[in-house]
Amino acid sequence: MKSIFIHPHQELKTLARLIETSAASWRGVAYYCLKPAQGRNNIDLEALPEKSLCFEGVGGSLIYLGKPIADPVSLSVDVCAMVPDIAANPRLALALLQEETGEPQTLDEIPPSQKGRTKPLSVLLADDDPMTRKLAEGFLAKHVKTLTVENPRKASANFAVLHPDVMFLDIHYQDELHDGFDVLRNILSTDRNAYVVIVSGDGNASTIYKSLKEGARGFIAKPLKAEDFHWHLDKAAMDVSRAA
Repeated sequence: MKSIFIHPHQELKTLARLIETSAASWRGVAYYCLKPAQGRNNIDLEALPEKSLCFEGVGGSLIYLGKPIADPVSLSVDVCAMVPDIAANPRLALALLQEETGEPQTLDEIPPSQKGRTKPLSVLLADDDPMTRKLAEGFLAKHVKTLTVENPRKASANFAVLHPDVMFLDIHYQDELHDGFDVLRNILSTDRNAYVVIVSGDGNASTIYKSLKEGARGFIAKPLKAEDFHWHLDKAAMDVSRAA
C-alpha cells in the first residue's frame, strides 16, 4: 500500500520560494487545489498518483503537485484551482499560493538569454549512463568547457579540485554506496554558493521538491532538452558576472 505524506500548511511558504527561484525545474508538474467532493468528508489519498507532493491548504483543501489528474470526478474530489504545467505558468501558481499563505509572492526567474554570458563557463557533469553523458555533452560542447564523470566519488573529487561554475548531477548510480544527494550535501557543506543542478529520470514532484530543498539550484528531468541546460548556463553566468 502506498503512502502519501501531507506537508504542514506552513511549508507552503517553502514551496512558493522553490517555485519562485527555479520555476523551470517544475516542467510537466501540475498544480491543483483540491477539496472533497460534495457529500464526502475527506480526500482518498490512496487514489492520488504515486510520488505526488501534497500540502495542507486553507479550509480543508489539499494542495497537490504531481502528474495531471485526468478525471478528478473519479477520485471524488473537486478542483478549486489548477495550473497544468507550473514551469509554463509559474506566476499563476505563485498567485494561487499567495491566497493559501497570505503572503505576497514575486517571481525572480531569469529568462534564457545566451547574450548574458561574458566568458566561457566550466561545467562538470556526473551521470553513470554513457548515452546521457554523450547527449548532454552534445548540448554543452559548443558553448562551454565540459568534463564528464560516471560516479559519485569522481563527482565529489573533481568538484573539490576544479570548482566548476556549474555542475549537472544525476541522483541514482548503480552499484554505488552514495547517491547524488550525498554528493550535493558534501559540496554545499564546503561551498554553499555552488551552482549544482540535479539531472534525473525520476522527475516526480516529490523528488524535485527534495532536490531544491536540499539546496540544488534546479532540476532537469529526463528525457533531456537542450533548453533546460542553457537556461541554467545563462543563470549561472549572471551569478559569475555579479561575483566578478
